[in-house]
Amino acid sequence: MAQPAQLHAELFGRIHGLALSNQKTLPAKLKRALFRGKQSRLISKDEQINVFMPGPLEGNTEPQAPAPDEFTEVSRQRLQERPLKYAALWGFVNVTLIFRADAKLAELAAESVRATRLGLIEDAGEQAADLLQALAFLSAITRSRPLADEVRILMRALLRLNSKSISAVDYVHLVLRSAAANADEHEWGKRVGELFTERSFDNDYSATEAFEYAECLRWLRASIPTLWKELGRPIAAFEARGALA
Repeated sequence: MAQPAQLHAELFGRIHGLALSNQKTLPAKLKRALFRGKQSRLISKDEQINVFMPGPLEGNTEPQAPAPDEFTEVSRQRLQERPLKYAALWGFVNVTLIFRADAKLAELAAESVRATRLGLIEDAGEQAADLLQALAFLSAITRSRPLADEVRILMRALLRLNSKSISAVDYVHLVLRSAAANADEHEWGKRVGELFTERSFDNDYSATEAFEYAECLRWLRASIPTLWKELGRPIAAFEARGALA
């Protein structure tokens, strides 16, 4: 059950978000009442995090508020470290899930991942698959194609190191999330098809996994018309692999 403090934070967070997205049309008196320069008059610094956390009335709108400057600066400093460490990415992930996505930081994250790659997977150890899911989320939220490309490369690398490290269901999640870096529906569908076709021609998954892939893809194709054309080839390959085993 939602607590009063949660509803309070939710209400003020929504007011602040609406004000930010409509600043150009706000009457001057109302704007002065809501903002002190770039700072909100409604939200104290101590409350700043709580009002932007997902609340009990969470909707489907994108975050409007930018991250506090100190959060952005800490994320930038950690992303610039070489070699990039697994733990350094989590702060940026959390900030991006709560506040408005920062395209420049997303570019920096892609550059940092590209510079480290296998070292990042080794540093993450048993949590490497979780790291990939986080990076896939980031690429989708920030619409960063370069970061999505890095996720694709790391998926291949991790499967080469350990074919059991990414289950069929987790692979489906990674594909759908990283492909969402493409805002255009046609390009999104094309990327989904490419990644599943690429996986279907590997030889490191079992007959059971082949059937799992085929079942997931049949459901996706039936649910999303855009994928009807793109998924025919990988479905056939997965079904053939499962039948031969």
